[in-house]
Amino acid sequence: SAEPIFEDLRKKEILYRTQKVTHRYPTCWRCGSELVFRHVAEWFINMGEKLDKDLEDITEEEKDQNLRYQIMDSASNVNWIPSFGLKRELDWLKNMDDWMISKKRYYGLALPIWKCECSWFDVIGSKEELKERAVEGWEKFEGHSPHRPYIDAVKIKCPKCGKTVSRIPDVGNPWLDAGIVGYSTIQYRQNREYWEKWFPANFITESFPGQFRNWFYAMLAESTILERRTPYLTCLGHGQVLAEDGREMHKSWGNAIWFDDAAETMGADIIRWIDSLAKPENNLLFGYGRANEVRRLFFMTLLNVYNFFYQYATLDNWTPDQQPLKLDPLDRWILGKLDVTIEKVTENLDNYLTSPTCTEIDRFVDILSKWYVRRSRRRFWKTEADDEKKAAYSTLYKCLKTVIYMMAPITPYLSEALYQRMIRPVEAGAPESVHHCSWPELDPSIRDLELMEEMDMALNLSSAGRAARSQANIKLRQPLAEVVVVAPSDKTARIGNIVDILREELNVKLVRIETDPLTLQSLTVLPVASVLGRKYGRSFPKISEAIKTLDDESIAKLAKGKSVSVVVDGAPVEVQREEVELRSVSKDDYSVVEEHEMLVGVHTVLTDDLESEGLARDIVRRIQALRKEADFEIDDHIAVYYLGSPEIEAVFNDESEYISAETLSDELVNGKAPKEAKVQDYEIDGLIVKLGLIKK
Repeated sequence: SAEPIFEDLRKKEILYRTQKVTHRYPTCWRCGSELVFRHVAEWFINMGEKLDKDLEDITEEEKDQNLRYQIMDSASNVNWIPSFGLKRELDWLKNMDDWMISKKRYYGLALPIWKCECSWFDVIGSKEELKERAVEGWEKFEGHSPHRPYIDAVKIKCPKCGKTVSRIPDVGNPWLDAGIVGYSTIQYRQNREYWEKWFPANFITESFPGQFRNWFYAMLAESTILERRTPYLTCLGHGQVLAEDGREMHKSWGNAIWFDDAAETMGADIIRWIDSLAKPENNLLFGYGRANEVRRLFFMTLLNVYNFFYQYATLDNWTPDQQPLKLDPLDRWILGKLDVTIEKVTENLDNYLTSPTCTEIDRFVDILSKWYVRRSRRRFWKTEADDEKKAAYSTLYKCLKTVIYMMAPITPYLSEALYQRMIRPVEAGAPESVHHCSWPELDPSIRDLELMEEMDMALNLSSAGRAARSQANIKLRQPLAEVVVVAPSDKTARIGNIVDILREELNVKLVRIETDPLTLQSLTVLPVASVLGRKYGRSFPKISEAIKTLDDESIAKLAKGKSVSVVVDGAPVEVQREEVELRSVSKDDYSVVEEHEMLVGVHTVLTDDLESEGLARDIVRRIQALRKEADFEIDDHIAVYYLGSPEIEAVFNDESEYISAETLSDELVNGKAPKEAKVQDYEIDGLIVKLGLIKK
């Protein structure tokens, strides 16, 4: 409160007036207490003159006389992540004033400055120098670290006036202390050879708000002063960690997340993955919702692939020594993708780029799950342990093993758990820990570039086909008559090689390849009013109507960039390509999606036979779900009892072979299920069915 000051002024009869003024006032960010500015003397390091020229124009002589430009040279030898870090650091150095290094505190790094009343002062460079110059108090200080109160006991003699001189009471700015870490922690003063071995540091990281003028700067400045070298080779600055709603986390706001709670609820490896996946230049929105999303989209996908492999490999007693004689094209494709992923992940981690590292691993796990495993399931399900099955096991094992190795630096606990369960029991002599294993090696010979390009095309076209189905509100389990792929002539042969894949993926009877877009789309033409209206004025409405009635041949000419003629009031009018807008319209009975200069269109008309097949697939899905609820093993054979709508019973008769094969059903019985059966009622597209399952 300022009231005591007012009272003192009143007593002295020099108080003119008091009044309240509303203005911005500094407060403590922690407790909210009001702060008071005070004018004090501080100690600075001279940064040198600010020269009005670019860094590359500064001469070596000028740099020798100017610390700021020496530090700029050091900063320019650092790999900054993100790359704008260099610009920020140089901007700070260019515009900063002298560096204030003192604080009016008790605790902290005691500044080794002894100052005499006669204005003489000196900076002591070492303990040895201080011992040599001490005239009293050394015995009180010896054996202690250079902090108060012990250091304050040491006095030296002023060479100017002869008086006994004490150390200044100031301590160093905390960043002055932090900035010497590249020297103090690796024995710069005690063992120069050891220091040279470890200096400079390969990597440092810190949240970049403020650090370009604090820690990043302090380390650069002190190292430049001592050795004229950068103390670190790579500096990764990252954004702040904020709450999921974008606000800062504060205990007083109730949105702070304590690490112990997060680690217990989310899992430490999920926290690591979230952090590593984030782009460092952006703030990280952190919370339980994000953790659940990452767990569901990535970790559960990976664990589902692992569980699939582990269950079937255990069931078949497969071990890594059971190698195939030949690999399937699907195996060679995924191993090629794996090798590309190893290359990209290695390059990214070598450059301290964790965000693209996580993205590459995530992308690979996604195609491993949704494409390789899904398309290989029947190879794992077959009863005979033939070469094809060995190839599937061998390939999936190698993929999972390599993913575990690549994830180990980021998710050490999960990687270790999977390694101990999946790899060590079947590989004699395997290292004790995943963290003792060698990094995966590249094998470019496994990359069949033509095969990889074809399979990538199959992935893209399948995705487009599913989008076309979704656009027409037709579920994937519903078979369709055909899909038409329109592609440039140079791609048709390659598409021909993946016809069987597209037929299976899109659940169609026929894949048709065409080169003319008009196979799937028709073109309509509209006049561009802003062009034709200005050109023809009052005649524009009639010209517009004439353009809208153009036949297909004329529209095709416009599509090729040619002009066409229309007749208005008995006179010909030449219409140029740039004067009209061409729009593509899907033909009736087709749902069309564009994909990389190609068109994918699914035929949407459903026949009775197609509907029956689709219903059979829905029934299979319900039986599989009921198997899971009944806790049946994956290789258990069953009997299925069913009662339902006439359409349902007809499908059981017509599609019995398919239903039995897909669900390991030895019997399909139209009737009431026994008491011991697992029973459930279902509704499928408005049709009722009661299913009952018993294990055979």
